[in-house]
Amino acid sequence: MAKSRRYKQVHVNTVDVMTLVELGPDIQVGFDVAKTNQVASFQDRESGRGLIVRWEHPQETFAFFDLCLGVRARRGVEIVMEPSGTYGDPFLHWFHTNNFKVWRVLGAQVHAGAAAIDGVRSGHDAKSARLMVAIHKLEGSSEWLAREEATRDLRALVGMHAWHDDQARRLVGMAEGALARSWPELTRLFKPRSKIYWRLLAHFGGPDAVAADPDEAAAYMRRTGRNFLKSEKITAVLTSAEATLGVPMSEAERRHLKLIGSEYLRVLEARTELADELDTKVRDMARPQLVGLLGATTTATLFAYNLDPLRFDNPRAFVKALGLNLKVRSSGKQKGRLRITKRGAPKPRMLLVLAAGRLIQRDPVVKAWHMAKRARDGGKGKGMISLIAITRKLATAVWHVARGNEFDARKLFDVDRLARRNPALYAAAEAPSDEADRDDEILDAHTETLLDQSLLDNPADDGSVHHEQLDAEEPPDPSNTNPDGHVQQPPLTPPDLPGPIQLLVDKLSDDHHP
Repeated sequence: MAKSRRYKQVHVNTVDVMTLVELGPDIQVGFDVAKTNQVASFQDRESGRGLIVRWEHPQETFAFFDLCLGVRARRGVEIVMEPSGTYGDPFLHWFHTNNFKVWRVLGAQVHAGAAAIDGVRSGHDAKSARLMVAIHKLEGSSEWLAREEATRDLRALVGMHAWHDDQARRLVGMAEGALARSWPELTRLFKPRSKIYWRLLAHFGGPDAVAADPDEAAAYMRRTGRNFLKSEKITAVLTSAEATLGVPMSEAERRHLKLIGSEYLRVLEARTELADELDTKVRDMARPQLVGLLGATTTATLFAYNLDPLRFDNPRAFVKALGLNLKVRSSGKQKGRLRITKRGAPKPRMLLVLAAGRLIQRDPVVKAWHMAKRARDGGKGKGMISLIAITRKLATAVWHVARGNEFDARKLFDVDRLARRNPALYAAAEAPSDEADRDDEILDAHTETLLDQSLLDNPADDGSVHHEQLDAEEPPDPSNTNPDGHVQQPPLTPPDLPGPIQLLVDKLSDDHHP
């Protein structure tokens, strides 16, 4: 076929069904989903003969559906699509409702194969549609099953929970900025996680109102703080309100701060209700051991993003679907470092990283390995290298726990070798850590860094998992094998983050109110 006609498109209203039927006995439809201008390539599996059809969505979409039904009445038809956020959901729903078999090709596959058809690394809709069929012929696709309603509900709840989390973080920043101007002493007396901190703002709005009626303010703090608020703290708040270094507040500024405080309390209550609802739903879908290991929110997020560990044949496939498998770029002279691929949706991966951080805090074996790994790395990466390595191991454990096994960190690490080589370190890990009791200022300044795309994010289509026959991970580097025959965790290189890992977990845990 001449290049000038290879991507020629015809309008859907000018296409006759018999023209498509005559292409061959087994028609494959590569469908490149867009917002409005849609393109689909009808091709015969054996001969490769094809026709590219275009139309406007949604006003002309039923004409495309009629073509698909007409061809299927006379020929076998398979639909090949790539995830495109929610834009493709109406098409996917129609295909499943009408019993079409749908196959999924990842956008990364289409992008990587851009030069396979015509030797040019350009990309456009018609070319992508043809390329999807070519990838499907090479068995690079996977069957795209319809989402169950329970999974869709879970996805919506997870989205609402994340939205309230985001709102809470925004309100924390707004309150801190306003108090830095008008009442800087209060942020040193209370941490943002304290409810009395927000109740004070919502009820009084600023130091002027507290100083104007200290008796009422003291009674209010005793009533709302109950036994958790010491009298010394109440006295300190009253003193700071009277002698604050802050700028006197105007009436509008006071109303603004009261609004921030009351809105935060509302968001927190809604978030708590959503967390309870998630907990109820996910316990009906997952084993209790899995919820106990990861927490309700993290477990619900895995299910919401089609990452149910039971859907994967082996733990390596589950690790790969999370984007935690390893890749390396090397040349003849330069040997690249192993890194995680970060494929798929970033949200489940982020929550699993935080779950690994909590595991470091509460499990002495994991903590000892973490400390030993940091020592081997010479402090490089501020603990993030070890955290990602533990996350990979945790993902493997999740696959087994989902099948009814009890979590045992001793199955993930060589405990005997760890205790033999680092006896003092192992003993220290048994003792409680006081790192989590440090001030939160370090963490607050770097929260967004942890969520930065360079560490966790990856352009994900709709967050769904490509359930293909996953190829094997990269073989371990023989140089990383120790004398006992155990393969050491390869080093990763996420960006440096100041502050201990425990602080990150303490702030961003999905079981912690913001």
